[in-house]
Amino acid sequence: MDQILQENERILWRGNPKQGILVRDLDILAIPMSIMLFGFSVILDFAILHFKASYAFLSLAFLLNVMFLYLGVFRFILNARRRRNQEYAITNKRIIVSQKTNKSVAFKTLPFRNIEGLDLTLEKDGFGFITFGNINPVLPWLFGGYVLNGDKLYGLDLVPDAQHVFDLINAQSSIEIEEPLVPLVKLKPSQNN
Repeated sequence: MDQILQENERILWRGNPKQGILVRDLDILAIPMSIMLFGFSVILDFAILHFKASYAFLSLAFLLNVMFLYLGVFRFILNARRRRNQEYAITNKRIIVSQKTNKSVAFKTLPFRNIEGLDLTLEKDGFGFITFGNINPVLPWLFGGYVLNGDKLYGLDLVPDAQHVFDLINAQSSIEIEEPLVPLVKLKPSQNN
């Protein structure tokens, strides 16, 4: 993470999201429901095969199987794997998230001046979610992160000591920026006055 720091930029806080497979409160309902729906979709598969329905129905039933398996099992594993290779840093100028893959490291950054809104969701154990701007709160729960966001950084997942990190981001984002966001250009007075 140190190799992408700019001039006069220093790291104020550095950490990793909570590790391991996590089951949240809402999962107490979601896991049994997805297992039941998976069972119904397997029965649907057998019914479609028995009555020799078209392949369109069979492919739809297969997609339902995959979706319910993802909701009931795979989402926890993929979420834990993603968080294992993630690191957060807060500097005096921006927020940096690094995501390690097998062959490379990808960085997402968010300058403090681009933060439109700041929200904290605190868990019982002190970990929490810090979101920037308006997002759908179901996305981090359902997909284990802020997906379908391209290069944008929408939030930090399961941050340790989330209240301290939230206060740090809030304090840094309220500091006046020394350099202008857009270069100032002097306009010449028009000759048609």
